Amino acid sequence: MTVRKAASLRGTGRYVAIAAVLCIGQMASASPVFWSNGDHTASTQPLGFNEINPTFNRQFFEDFSVTNPGGITITGLWSENLIPRGSAGSILSLEWSIRTLMTESDDGVPVIVGSSVATLTPNGAFVRRSNNAVTDPQTQDFDGFQFLAAGLNIHLDPGVYSFAVTPVLAQDIPCFNNRATCAPEILLADGINAVGSPTGNFNGIQRSLQFVQGPPEVHRLNTQHEFAMGILADVADVSTATPTPEPGSLLMVVVIGVVGWVARSVGLGPGSTSEKKGVV
Repeated sequence: MTVRKAASLRGTGRYVAIAAVLCIGQMASASPVFWSNGDHTASTQPLGFNEINPTFNRQFFEDFSVTNPGGITITGLWSENLIPRGSAGSILSLEWSIRTLMTESDDGVPVIVGSSVATLTPNGAFVRRSNNAVTDPQTQDFDGFQFLAAGLNIHLDPGVYSFAVTPVLAQDIPCFNNRATCAPEILLADGINAVGSPTGNFNGIQRSLQFVQGPPEVHRLNTQHEFAMGILADVADVSTATPTPEPGSLLMVVVIGVVGWVARSVGLGPGSTSEKKGVV
């Protein structure tokens, strides 16, 4: 009987713990947009391949400023790209990079570089192209997506930075009925709904690696365009005032208290094996 009761209580404890997690998850919200060049242009005319593969490397960098004294914590980075219809499965991952300010004459200093799973969300962009062949002409549909690297946790102090978000592929994508190869193409931004600073300065940098004998050569070009890119981030609160608990915070305290009471009721008090496992 005791064992069954303990099992029953332990099950209840699990349900309460799950409920606590769900409550906390519902109270948590996604980070706001900290910086964005705004909506992609209506013309959906991309600038060029935005891709890393074993034989090709081209990235597009935009600059942004962090002025908050406490800095920011970046949780997501994105770029918007066109890809041939039905080719989303060709995207292996996203490589993202943050540097100090990059210009046409200065590569900047790498701050952090990483790789993330690509989260693709349709952005409504669409274009149909012809390969302009004299014989056997072909058309190809391209769809636009936001390519998001989510789940990041990057702290940046005040300063001016440049960043890129680049799709990684094993090889180029067959297109135009297998008569050509394509790759993700970065979309331009029109400045509508832009957030943060600076925006509208038309100094996006195209950075390419030229694979020749010896180390790859770095080439940079000021495209004089704005790329459809953005940043999700939380701004650090540097206020010294004592915050007033919000209803959500009080609910968390209550839920945590209930979880603790259930744990004690089932013998998961300090020093027990289960508690130690839980801590680990």
